[in-house]
Amino acid sequence: MEERPKELDWITEIRLDAKVAPPESAQRVMMFAGFASSPEVLRDLGTAMHERLPATVLMHGLPRHSGDEGQFLRSRAWHYWREAEQLFLDFWREYERPVALVGYSTGANVVLTIAARHPSKVAGIVLLSPYLRARRRTTRAASYGIAGLYYLGLPMAAAGGFGLILAKYRSGEYSGRRALALAAGSLLGIGVAARALQGATLSLGEAPTLVRDGREVKAPHFERVSLVGGSTLVPFQLVTRWIARNTMVPVTYVFGGKDSVVDVENGVLIARSNPQADLVVLSNAQHRVVVEPGVGDIVYEAILKGFDEVSSRRRKFADVDVTDPRPAATAAGS
Repeated sequence: MEERPKELDWITEIRLDAKVAPPESAQRVMMFAGFASSPEVLRDLGTAMHERLPATVLMHGLPRHSGDEGQFLRSRAWHYWREAEQLFLDFWREYERPVALVGYSTGANVVLTIAARHPSKVAGIVLLSPYLRARRRTTRAASYGIAGLYYLGLPMAAAGGFGLILAKYRSGEYSGRRALALAAGSLLGIGVAARALQGATLSLGEAPTLVRDGREVKAPHFERVSLVGGSTLVPFQLVTRWIARNTMVPVTYVFGGKDSVVDVENGVLIARSNPQADLVVLSNAQHRVVVEPGVGDIVYEAILKGFDEVSSRRRKFADVDVTDPRPAATAAGS
């Protein structure tokens, strides 16, 4: 009987500190894993960057990806970038030096939002199979449909129903008791529909296989996703597609030519629309380019480029959270 690969335990982060003197002289790299996954998928790549640069590398899963399935099913896209931003700022504040960011799949979308809000704190970004748009039209249509129904359709139906009941009550057509009963019934129906949508899930397939100590193991991975939670990736993708076209930091895209998850053609067009961007398409690679042979060299070179003085320091921009540290009188007289 064939032995099934062992499934690794859930972890939220992996940190590898560079042993250099002084500690603040080490390069700093932060990586975010993809949707429903853990930072285990980044371990080999992160270890390679830690050793080659050398660098202090922090690999993190998306926020609310802690192994708690209930928490994951209740998570929404806005949780990811807002909470990931705080994780990034905590890492940056350790030495207040620019950090190179690497994002895989949905983690790449998170990286884009961080770079857009804190460009002076980011040395450069590397986007591995960025989930800017789903490859299948049916996936996109279903996501728009679910998001529209849950966040727009149901609230509008509730408001319309209550408005109609109120109008009929004011005109005298409904008694107060009947109006209350109809309003309660309408609210109950909307609540049942919302609860049904919240409870609906979709399979995410099998956990990815990794190799540890010469043996195959299964990476920690959620097997199902909430339809409502998954649908919130759609507006997140819309925002990050715009950011990708306008990002001000050095950026490198890496796509797999045979990716069945991401719309690679659309991603290539977005990458080419940005003169700051470098683009690599691995023709025979699937979605998990993070484990492809040679991707370490690509990421290594991209990170070095980001840390280069010419490409990463001499830029004119302001972070969203930057204020002039000088006293007002000094600033006015300068």
